[in-house]
Parts: sequence; structure tokens; C-alpha cells
Amino acid sequence: MLTSTHPESHRAIFASLMPGRRNLLKAALIAAAVLGFVQRSAVAGRHGDVPGELYPRGDRFCFTFYSTSEKDSAYALKNGATAIGPYYGGQGTALRLAEQFDTWLLYKVRLPSMAGWRSGNKQFAWPADETICRETAAIVNAVQTNRHIAMWDVEPEELRAWIPAELHYLELVTSCIRSNDPGRRPVFMYEPNHRNAATLARTMAFQDICAKGAYTDVLDKGTFAHERIWGRWSMEQELKAIGNANPAAQPWIVLWMARDPAPGEAGLTRDRCRHDAYLGLEMGGKGIQIWSGARARRGFSSESFQAYFDGYLSVARDLNGPLRLAPVFLFGQKRLEPEMKITGGPASLRLVYQGTNSYPPVTWLCAAHRGADYLFVVNSAEQAVTASFSGLPAADREDLFAGGTAPTPGGSFSVTLPPLGVKAFRFGAERPPAPIQTARPRPDEHS
Repeated sequence: MLTSTHPESHRAIFASLMPGRRNLLKAALIAAAVLGFVQRSAVAGRHGDVPGELYPRGDRFCFTFYSTSEKDSAYALKNGATAIGPYYGGQGTALRLAEQFDTWLLYKVRLPSMAGWRSGNKQFAWPADETICRETAAIVNAVQTNRHIAMWDVEPEELRAWIPAELHYLELVTSCIRSNDPGRRPVFMYEPNHRNAATLARTMAFQDICAKGAYTDVLDKGTFAHERIWGRWSMEQELKAIGNANPAAQPWIVLWMARDPAPGEAGLTRDRCRHDAYLGLEMGGKGIQIWSGARARRGFSSESFQAYFDGYLSVARDLNGPLRLAPVFLFGQKRLEPEMKITGGPASLRLVYQGTNSYPPVTWLCAAHRGADYLFVVNSAEQAVTASFSGLPAADREDLFAGGTAPTPGGSFSVTLPPLGVKAFRFGAERPPAPIQTARPRPDEHS
């Protein structure tokens, strides 16, 4: 039996086999790896090629919640979500739910041979490579023609790059998924909050999406709930890892809702949800995934659940509803001419996490799309901040969230943002196209 005692070294694996079997397995693994690489390049190399599909294959922004019920899935899809899942456990019910709503599903790939794996289980016997490839192929082949599957989500989650067997498993299972999926759908794995760019880079070599947690409310037992600039640090780790290991991969914003707010802070939920989502979007996030949409969780009241749910869905509606801001974040061209200066409030925010970091309290993005210019501004301070902008179009600007228009003489203006405030402006008269359809997959050749 082929074992993975030193999975970082294929030479040792192959040396343990008889010549005939070794050559056969070597050829099969090389073919799978080459095909997987080709398919991964095809996924990421031509973003937005397929109208109506989720990005990066298509032009629709992926906004989804883990584990929503049938009722909550319907509510989310009606209010701007574009997919459902992932769901833990068997995938049959989740797939039927996606078919019922005619929407996309993030489909989990969990091998039977990995059922006993736990990060602390030192007695776990890793399955042979042939077993991993065979089981992966069986899972993918059983559903590969189902047009409702948008992406493959690898389990176990949080595989560690510094554990050779775990990194080898990630490399092998992602390669086997790609070699058995003619649809060339993206492959990813949830990465935990604390991972930095150096650690992420080692696992991102095998993934199409960086789905690192940004659970600010519960990071280090809630230490950073009032230091939400940590979300910027988190996105920086994703971007650096992608740039170093796999430039074709896409950064996602993975947010949290699973517990009641601290006493006296329930009124902050909506602002926190919108702050965290827009901070990630301005940093370059190309998808939003929220853990978790499961109700009836201990310590998470129905009222708190709904407040988080509606807070995040307000962003989904901004992206995929009448404002149709998603294409700006997916395809807009960043403008480098504008400049920003803090003229009121704290000049910087200090963050002590894996070192000492200093950030301006305001994060912003100016992007051009379809003849209009957009400016998005987020205040991460828990007090009001005034920012002055210059180098913008000398045109009337529309306040997309509050409504109303105002002139921008000389391309300059100032804006005061409340604590954790989010603002969005559009310069120019052109309005975006009609709202997109958020809950209907596009049939393709694999239907």
C-alpha cells in the first residue's frame, strides 16, 4: 500500500512501489497534476468570461452564507445573495436546495477515508494516495454535470502547511478535483483568522480562492471587536500571499455571525457588518462568505441572528440589487490620481497583532466603471473622522447611500464619516444597467 509518511517527497513514495505499479501511478499522478494545473489556469486566467456565472468564471459576485435553512436561503436570495452554502455533512440535501431555488451551491468535498481526521488526532492513519484520488474522483464524477455547483470547498478545513501530510493532502485532493471536473470550477479551503501571508502562501499555491476568516468580533476572544482595522490587516495577508504564491487566485472576505453581541452593543451590529464587508471590498475582495447562517445556535438569539443577517444582506443588496455595485468591485479600474488627507479625528490607528501596525482611520477606493467614477470610503475608528479628497472628477457627485447630489468644485471635497461609517459616491450622470438576476444559474454545456 502506498502511504504518505513523507508526502513532501514523491521520490520516497515511488521508491516503495514495485517498478510496474510505480510507473503506472507516477504517470497517473503526473497526468492529474498537469491537467489540474491547466484547468486552474483556465479558471483564473480569463475572469468573467461566462455571463451569468459566479466570479471568477463569470460576471456575478458571489455572496453567500454557510448552512442557511430553506426559509433563510429564500430570504437571502431575495435580498441580494447569489448562492447558498457551504453546508457541512452530506451534500445531497444542500444540492437539492440549490436545485429547488435554481441557484448556485458551494459544494464540500469530504472524503470517506478522512472521517476520523482531527487536527489533534496523532493516531490518524493517512489514506494512501490512490485512495485519496479514487475517492475524490468518485465525489466529483457523481455531480460534475450538475450546473448548480459553483465551486469545490475542500475538507478538512484549516489544513496546516507546516504539517507535511496535511499540505500533501491539500495538493493531491485539489489536483484530483481539477482533473475530474470538466467545468473547471474554482477550488478553495477555509483558512483560519490568524494565518499570515507567509503561511497562507504555502497553501494558496493549490487554491483558486483565498477564503481566510476575518472574524473580528471573536478574534482572540473578542480582543479586536473595537479595533476593526484588523480587517485591513487580514486582507493584506491574503493579497500578499496571492501575490507571492498564486497571482491568478482571488481574495475573498469571510465574515462572522454566530453569537450575541456584548452587552450594550446590539445597536452596533449593522454598522459593524457594513464596515467589515466594505473594508474588505475596498481592499480588493472578490466574494463574500459568511459563517454562519445556521439559526438556533446556543448563545445566539433570533433577534441577534436577524440583525446580523440583515446587516450583511444590506451589503448584498448594494452589490447585486438596484445600485448594482458588484461590477465596480469586480471589474472597475482603480484610479490613482485622487488623494486623501485626514483633517478631523484621529490621524492614525495603532494595531498590535503579529507585530505593531499603523493605519490611517479611513480606507478608500476610487474606481472607474462604465464611464462613471466611484468613491468608496470606510471609517474604522470608533469616533467621527473627516477626510478631504482631491484629484476627483470635477462633476456632480451622487451620494449612493444617503441620496442627493452635490458639486465637486475642482475635483475636491470633504466628508465626515461617523464611527465605523461607510460612504459611497458616484461621479457623472451615467447610471448602471438594470439589476442582475441573483438566484438563477446559467445553463451550460454540462447541464
